[in-house]
Amino acid sequence: MILKQDFWTESIFLNILKKYFFFKNRPKINKEMIHVEINQEGNTLKISINDKRIDGDNHIMNALKEGNFIRPEIECLEFDFYSVEYLNSLGITEFVNINRSFSNPEKKKKTKFKFLNVSSHIYAILELVEMHKMAEIQMKHSY
Repeated sequence: MILKQDFWTESIFLNILKKYFFFKNRPKINKEMIHVEINQEGNTLKISINDKRIDGDNHIMNALKEGNFIRPEIECLEFDFYSVEYLNSLGITEFVNINRSFSNPEKKKKTKFKFLNVSSHIYAILELVEMHKMAEIQMKHSY
């Protein structure tokens, strides 16, 4: 009986620690929408990603849909990665899905994709997953 009470008391104590210490002092993850600017110049969309992370929350795709930018006359998408420091597999999947949404069998030409101002470590990731076959990749110039 004493062992059961000690176990029960210990589990209550651990739950209190988890609730008030571990989770209360844990850094909060900012789940706000990343800032995406989309400008159309002729048949080209210039997309500036003004956030440090692209981790697959589909913010870029949602911005394209909300702005009604997914249209067959778009010939080129230029993504500016100047601020981006982190890209994971879900972020890569988002770009693949964007590419698919602009793919149309009726189009004579394929929509071009360009990734501009890509840092060296993001470039290495994109090359590793063979994104260079889908998009032209230009590295960030270091001065």
